[in-house]
Amino acid sequence: MTQVLAVTTIVDCLAVLALAWLVRRGRRAHELVAAEQQATLERLRAELADLVADAERRAAALDESLARREAALRELVRAAEPMRPMIDPAEVRLRRDLELRLGAGATSR
Repeated sequence: MTQVLAVTTIVDCLAVLALAWLVRRGRRAHELVAAEQQATLERLRAELADLVADAERRAAALDESLARREAALRELVRAAEPMRPMIDPAEVRLRRDLELRLGAGATSR
């Protein structure tokens, strides 16, 4: 009886040690996965920041280009018709777009 009790105690101890080893191994694996995910998240944040900065640079360049173009158009309008009041190219573009949309709406009905 004592031998059976000693054997079952040893088996129980081995089972507890095996479970403890599995838990530690699982914890280490989880920590590695979490570290990899954190590194990936940081990399994606950096890439997103680069993309946003690039988009902002492009938008600024487009705004500047559009402003130069509209200024050039204003100068052309001033030079072509000095007696006529200055026409804003942006207003002309908006009116043209509105007329096109209203015309498209009328023909689609």
